Amino acid sequence: MIKSPYFDSWTALVLKLAGIVLILCSLIDYIILLSTANFGDAQWTVSFTTQMVDRGFIPLVGLALLFLGQLLDSRGEPTDPLSQSSQGLRIAALLIATVLGVSFLMIAPWGWSATGQAADAQLKQAEEKLTQTKDQLNQQIKSQLDAQVSLAQEAVKTGQFQGRQLSDAELAQVKQQLTELQKLKTDPKALDSKVAPELDRQLKPMRDELEKAKNQSQWNARRAAARTALNSVLLAIGYTLIGWTGLRQVR
Repeated sequence: MIKSPYFDSWTALVLKLAGIVLILCSLIDYIILLSTANFGDAQWTVSFTTQMVDRGFIPLVGLALLFLGQLLDSRGEPTDPLSQSSQGLRIAALLIATVLGVSFLMIAPWGWSATGQAADAQLKQAEEKLTQTKDQLNQQIKSQLDAQVSLAQEAVKTGQFQGRQLSDAELAQVKQQLTELQKLKTDPKALDSKVAPELDRQLKPMRDELEKAKNQSQWNARRAAARTALNSVLLAIGYTLIGWTGLRQVR
């Protein structure tokens, strides 16, 4: 097989350019992600750390291509040291690797904490919705009670109910019901005791759904947090080893 110095030089150039493009594109991508920073929002933090980790292999591939291109380029003249520009490019790449290594090491606990906070926030919203529904049902029941009191008062006053004349026995029964309704209206504890079974019946499906969503949310949060944290630690190890070991060899 015939080896061409020109072909080796061209291949090295392509590898270096591909590596530089991948690294720069990744850095631009990270800067754009940071431009929407909202560190107080747990959901944004989860999205940011997840995207950072998911794209973390791209600059790693870029570094590998860059160093491979430099290695191939140096094989043509093994006795000559690296040129000043090539040496500067290598140092810059190693510094970027070191910074990325530290960044991914910080992302691991940050993403883990933010994922838990986001899950808690979602559960809090669901619980608030359940409370609002309960309050609405309470208000609806009280409105119905007011309507019943008004009808009973009108029946007692006129002796009629919905246009029908009441007998003495029926009127006495209406008066008794009116007394009970007025007691419920003036006694919150008695009202709560009266409507509690109906409230429980109507809210039970929502409570069951909330409990199911809570368990599912906790499981998904733990799984997503573990995935992000583990991948982040692996990327941190890879970038840190590349950066530190490379910088130690630079003379």
